[in-house]
Amino acid sequence: MYSTLVIMASALFALLCRLRTPFPPGRFAQLVESWVLLAVAVELVGGVLNLAGWKNNDLYIVFCAVEFVLLTFIASAARGTTSKWTGPVIGVFLAGWLLEFASIWGQNKFVIYSLMAGAFWLVGLYLLRLWELVNTWSGDLRNAPQFWLCLVVLLYFGAAAPLIGTVNYFNGVDPPLAKRLYFGVRVLCVIKFILMGITCLRMRPTPLADERTG
Repeated sequence: MYSTLVIMASALFALLCRLRTPFPPGRFAQLVESWVLLAVAVELVGGVLNLAGWKNNDLYIVFCAVEFVLLTFIASAARGTTSKWTGPVIGVFLAGWLLEFASIWGQNKFVIYSLMAGAFWLVGLYLLRLWELVNTWSGDLRNAPQFWLCLVVLLYFGAAAPLIGTVNYFNGVDPPLAKRLYFGVRVLCVIKFILMGITCLRMRPTPLADERTG
């Protein structure tokens, strides 16, 4: 219960950071705002369900797919161009996610294969965006919202995916270990929302595509 309250508090922190920061116009800012608000809403609803003793697995499974799509589009918006791979990758991911979701329907399991495949794609994509940012941003990187956005994705998905990917297995063979692994994911959730809040505080009038120094 304590960890759930801490995660909910960190989600509220991200929400407050968004509310106190006037976001600039543009597709990048709009997508980041949608991602933050949706993630906060899901976490607050999921936390209430957990505190009430109700299952919230399906809520997070659905959000896994939505978040993947949003973060893929955010990466394109940060760059200013849409890759020809964006549509096919999203289509393949959603097809795999639907098949896996259907296969675990009614079970107390998570879509581990979809999550790990999606995390692999997102980590690679945001590593590329971070590299581009390092080579194009003219000021202090700490002032770039894209820098903090990349940190969110790389730290959370890079670390959480391997932990969640083993939960289904260890739930059957070693429940205490599965619980410890899941606790690690909850710690990462707190870090994720804190970094999301910092991303909101660092939003600037122009996305990465307009910060190029030539």
